[in-house]
Amino acid sequence: MKIGNIFKKKEAKMELDVDKTRLFKENFEKENSYMLAIPKNEEELKDVDLIRERIANSKYFTVKNMYLSENKIPVNEIEYNGTSYKFMIYPEPYKLPEMFRVQHIFRDVDIEEIEKNSMGLIVEMEFSNDILESFHLQLKIINTIFPEVLGVIDYSAEKILSGVWVNLAAKCNTPPAPRYIFTAQAVYSSDDDVWLHTHGLNRCGLMELEVTGSTKETYENHYHVLESVASRLIDEPDSFDDGGAIFAARLCNNEPLVVTWVPWQDAVAMVEDGKLGGMQDRTDEAGHNGYTGTLVVYQSPEDMDNGTYSPLSVYDELLKDNPMFMLTNEETARMKALALERVDYMKRAFNNSNVLGVLVKVGLTVDDEYKNENNSKEHIWFDLKSVDEKTFTAELTQEPYMVKAMHTGDMGTYPYEDITDWLIFTEEGRISSDEVYLMDM
Repeated sequence: MKIGNIFKKKEAKMELDVDKTRLFKENFEKENSYMLAIPKNEEELKDVDLIRERIANSKYFTVKNMYLSENKIPVNEIEYNGTSYKFMIYPEPYKLPEMFRVQHIFRDVDIEEIEKNSMGLIVEMEFSNDILESFHLQLKIINTIFPEVLGVIDYSAEKILSGVWVNLAAKCNTPPAPRYIFTAQAVYSSDDDVWLHTHGLNRCGLMELEVTGSTKETYENHYHVLESVASRLIDEPDSFDDGGAIFAARLCNNEPLVVTWVPWQDAVAMVEDGKLGGMQDRTDEAGHNGYTGTLVVYQSPEDMDNGTYSPLSVYDELLKDNPMFMLTNEETARMKALALERVDYMKRAFNNSNVLGVLVKVGLTVDDEYKNENNSKEHIWFDLKSVDEKTFTAELTQEPYMVKAMHTGDMGTYPYEDITDWLIFTEEGRISSDEVYLMDM
């Protein structure tokens, strides 16, 4: 998407050194992705022949070679969707890390088993250039080795995944959302200071991202920017090359939020002495002194041309009012594919008397005056009223912008292929197509 030129000038701070950022990237070596699978039956860890047989007969990938490394670690060379991958497996003791994010809801019985067990299996692999496919494959490898897994510790992203979710995600043709590949963490101080940073992007060949200068009042808005930009980079990893920028959001005054990055070594100059994210947090012991970029913004086309950037905090007032974050075409297509692949969950929920309601997002063909090569559909929410084998009927819940003949309250019948997303509402909360593991629990 082209970056707009509707900017509102504010105070600019520093100038970007493109050669320095390029050198910073070239000196980085991509990390492998590390996950630890916790099997339901810990005895399966000891059955080497069973594990080899399951890998050899996987329904997800084709094994090309199996051998032991110089360190006697089993290595498996496989082919998946026409691409060659290599992964290693080895048992390792574990203890649930206290600071890792628990990404999902767990059944009590699973938590008890996870806490009782002490050994898991590391699955280590290098991601290809197709980041989402690589992450999805790693889940499929785990599901191949342990068809019943209690949970997965994703050490690279510092998060803990539900085994029910992992099993369901592995069996899907559509990969999980980009946000699963990383974790955005918020570090607080006692004086209202907040520092945001990611874990998990280095394994993708991407820089970890951070935002300095947040506060307890502003960090949630900064978090949404950080998560949005990280997700965009997974789909479009070259966006930041050579001083490039991302049109991250449209702000409430129609101003674009244009985000770029600088090496953390340059960004610390914007951090007040003693504040989080300063030099005291960049020691070898503290970490965050590797391939990490700090998010900053361009406020005008001239700033972008000149490489003049400002901290994200210059937009704090505008970020309060629900900015519209941009999605890539790839992510829009992925969301649609997952919603359709799991549409039976939506139908099942609609017929469940305990469900409060179901919303369906439909891609409506826009009026001719709004059509262009990048835009032919307006995605808008409907309240589901009935379902049958091939179609559904629903009521429009909002006024379209680009379909003038339709209005709030209009009823329509559509084929399931028109669905681009859906949400199930229960007394406990809402369930998206990504969260249907809750229904399987």
